[in-house]
Amino acid sequence: MDLRLVPGALLLWAGCGAGLLGRRLTLVALAGAVLAVAVATVLPPRIRAGLLAGAALLVVGTGLAWLDVHRAQTDPATIAAARGAYAIVDVTLTATAVPLASAFGPGNVEKDTGSTQPGRFRLAAESTLVSVAGRAWTSQVAVSVVASGPEWATIPVGTRLRVGGLLAVDEFPVVPGVQLRARTPPTVIGSAPWWYQVTGVVRSDLHRSAQTLAPDPAGLLPGLVVGDTSGIDEKLSADAKATGLTHLLAVSGSHFAILCGLVVLALRGFGPRVAVGGGALTLVALVLLVGPVERKHYTDTTVMAVYWYFVVGSWVALWLIVFVSVRFI
Repeated sequence: MDLRLVPGALLLWAGCGAGLLGRRLTLVALAGAVLAVAVATVLPPRIRAGLLAGAALLVVGTGLAWLDVHRAQTDPATIAAARGAYAIVDVTLTATAVPLASAFGPGNVEKDTGSTQPGRFRLAAESTLVSVAGRAWTSQVAVSVVASGPEWATIPVGTRLRVGGLLAVDEFPVVPGVQLRARTPPTVIGSAPWWYQVTGVVRSDLHRSAQTLAPDPAGLLPGLVVGDTSGIDEKLSADAKATGLTHLLAVSGSHFAILCGLVVLALRGFGPRVAVGGGALTLVALVLLVGPVERKHYTDTTVMAVYWYFVVGSWVALWLIVFVSVRFI
């Protein structure tokens, strides 16, 4: 690995972090870049080139991250969420449904209404259109859909839905997002791409195969393979936390790196291009199978950049790192 890429990557990531964390840090990062350019004018040419390249990466990372935050803050869905408005939102699902624990427990009767509490789910999505009080705007912001009912549990990733409900500001993401508390059933306005339909079938078959096991192993198997913890009960989840084994149920970049590395080692006898190509295809297949949950494949894109480095050289790999870092941070 070419260690000359490390300073550039660190400066780019530092710029992205500054752009995401507020206006003050953004100004500090830009001031640092200006200072570096000023100092570079009195340095030898070789050092000057490196310093100018670092300043450029810092400015690119800071600027694009700040623009991403600003776009989300001024999105019509975010503005409507700040007012708590009722909206009809077109969204594209980016993750499978995650069950939410109910304060009343599954099947229990709510004291205020006398009705049973249906299953509640959270679904990650991205908005494409938001309509409030008869007016519609295009939108592109992260949406966390909170909904009740079994029909939400089986919607595949990539499906386009139309949902009505109350908007609220999502307090957790670094980039501003909204929460949609669904008040209508999901209306499918576009089916998922074929690749997500295929991976959905694989996940369903995995769940069906797991049902032949005892309850605890049946819940653990999908969690260990694809990070799906929906079948793990509260007691087993608490035990995993107490023993420090929850990382086994979360598909992280290290899992991807190990699996892709094994494929590369298995194919190395066919030459570096075939080995790296096989590792890259394995990475893409794993991302599709697990799903693009909450942009968590940041490490995976770096793994892809390393693969690309071995195929086409350092400078192309550097700019690939630039692209994926800004896109997925």
